Amino acid sequence: MDYKKPNYVYKYYKTSGLKSVDETSIYIMVKEQYSRVSLISMIAPSPDWFVGVDSHDLCGSDGKWKDISPMDLLPWDAGTENGKEFASTDIATTPQDFIKIIDQNSDTVIKADASKPFAKVTFIKYEEPETSSALSFSAGVFTLLAIAFLATLSLMY
Repeated sequence: MDYKKPNYVYKYYKTSGLKSVDETSIYIMVKEQYSRVSLISMIAPSPDWFVGVDSHDLCGSDGKWKDISPMDLLPWDAGTENGKEFASTDIATTPQDFIKIIDQNSDTVIKADASKPFAKVTFIKYEEPETSSALSFSAGVFTLLAIAFLATLSLMY
């Protein structure tokens, strides 16, 4: 039976901002029927560049939770502001352009490194340690209802 609802967000999370080469981590809760995760992080300062993940499934093809799921993230251009440099003035693109990946043909300062990951995200399955019978029971219930993943986003530029 498929419980997945299209266009439905199970839970929303927000972290503090990152600065250049930096890292942030957050625990996220997922359920069997909501095993996909999406995230977006703006690249700041920049005109409108970002990195992200769209509907990444934390379950393998066997239907079991993945223990670890690392991903390299390439930079994207949102197409809403003009600018070639990180600190470009925010001038709106008129008309707005399509969202597109930044590649060697892009008109930006990062085009030469566009094939290299701009950031990395790693999802690591996290299970509560069993330290007492009460914790074992709640951890067992917890595991049945939802599972936590530690999501770590690292900016590499």
